[in-house]
Amino acid sequence: LGMIHNDPMKLRQILINLLSNAAKFTENGTITLAVSRELDSEDQPLLCVKVKDTGIGMTNEQLNNLFQPFTQADHMTTRRYGGTGLGLAISQRFCSMMGGQITAESEFGTGSLFTLNLPITKDTTLLEKEFSTTWQPHPPIRPISQTNTSSSVLIIDDDPMIQELIAHYLINAGYQVHTAANGNEGINLARQIKPNVIILDVFMPDIDGWTVLATIKNDAEIAHIPVILATVDDSKAQGFTLGATDYLTKPIDGKALIQKLQSNWHLDQNQTVLIVEDNDTMRDLMRSILEPANLQVIEAVNGEEGLKAVAHTRPNLILLDLMMPEVDGFEFLTNLRDNPAWRDIPVIIVSVMDLSKEERQRLDGAVQRIIQKGQYNLEHLLSEIQKVIKTHITTNHPTN
Repeated sequence: LGMIHNDPMKLRQILINLLSNAAKFTENGTITLAVSRELDSEDQPLLCVKVKDTGIGMTNEQLNNLFQPFTQADHMTTRRYGGTGLGLAISQRFCSMMGGQITAESEFGTGSLFTLNLPITKDTTLLEKEFSTTWQPHPPIRPISQTNTSSSVLIIDDDPMIQELIAHYLINAGYQVHTAANGNEGINLARQIKPNVIILDVFMPDIDGWTVLATIKNDAEIAHIPVILATVDDSKAQGFTLGATDYLTKPIDGKALIQKLQSNWHLDQNQTVLIVEDNDTMRDLMRSILEPANLQVIEAVNGEEGLKAVAHTRPNLILLDLMMPEVDGFEFLTNLRDNPAWRDIPVIIVSVMDLSKEERQRLDGAVQRIIQKGQYNLEHLLSEIQKVIKTHITTNHPTN
């Protein structure tokens, strides 16, 4: 076979995944591992690894979705054999990082054949250069804290493949990385090292990610640390309610990860958001996503209290409900815009009202965004807040 220059750890993990899948889906039968040296279409040497089983096999439809994250043959397969289907998606990504590819053939009820092709002459320095070119963020990442020259990220995930993949992205981007394989270890490590950001898996043994997140946010020593959820479950609302800062879907995309890390601290900690809302639950919900994003929050239960709050502490942004007792949102806006010292404060309307044409015309020019309750998710709300503040700062305080 000769010598191959590549990443032995990733190759080992890919092979373990392919073989374990074959064993999982072959209750009675045979599994064959064959390794050979082949040539590609350009006559370049390849390491060819074939894993063949006589297991349950797959249909054409199942084959088409095979390398998508968290897909298995069907719900019955998941219940019977377990797992999320993440391994093949990660293995394909690892293989791609090494310049190769995984292909699959299968016949339902007969078995499957997985073929791994890796270039033999691919030099590791070239691999590193290609990976850096592909994933290195541009422009360069700003440090999480201006007082820390070394920014640290804690990864809490029970899957070693996920840990390594995320760590690879972050180390290449210049971050210090710490890892924990379960919730208890992660909580203890967070208290010990106090990282700048925590990346947290939701589904773990011993205690799940929701419990870990709640524990972190109830601990005064580490509650301020931004937490990014990395999970298969689309439970963003629950995560944000518990205090999560952002959300990632596995398998982790390097560019998305770095972008989310950057977005979590580009807002200055001294910037203040005023929530003018009579509904206690809505105020609590909005506070739970603003504070982890390093924004100072002031609350007012009606328009009159809101105007008093503005007079006491000028906010950088106002989140305003329209339907309130005492002074409603329309009257609040009128008073706000009539005051020369306040009229440039950006306002985002958050209301259950389905605004009429006349009401929208009344608001035209007085607000930056209108978001209808029940028709936005919390990630969208935070994104809109960040956009408005950033635009307002750029407009009113341009850099030379």
